[in-house]
Amino acid sequence: MATREQVLHARNDETISAQVESLRLSVDRRRLWLQDQIQEGRYEPIIRMRRAQLSRLESEFDAKLATLEAKRGVSFGYRLVAAGLVTSPGGLEAWRSMTTRRRRPLLGLGAGDPLSSSLGDALSVNVT
Repeated sequence: MATREQVLHARNDETISAQVESLRLSVDRRRLWLQDQIQEGRYEPIIRMRRAQLSRLESEFDAKLATLEAKRGVSFGYRLVAAGLVTSPGGLEAWRSMTTRRRRPLLGLGAGDPLSSSLGDALSVNVT
């Protein structure tokens, strides 16, 4: 179990690292373009607009980076949400030889069972 969790953590870290690198590259390209536009700008309103865009780019980058880095510490776990037993009157061979689709309820829920109306569809399997 610990090995599985280590693999998931490693995969998660790789994914986040790739996302961080992609974010850095796109922000760096945009930053360079905005800086060039500011340096080459001739009209003061346009220069002000580009400076505001650059400032917003930096603050959005910091927020996105913090969000990505916060995902590194995610813990993995599981919780059992349902259990059941599927039976076939003819055994496994009869189960495999069925050619028509049928619905078989899990956990023995029948028409008179109070749970069957609310859980009948959720606790059934399609058999082909």
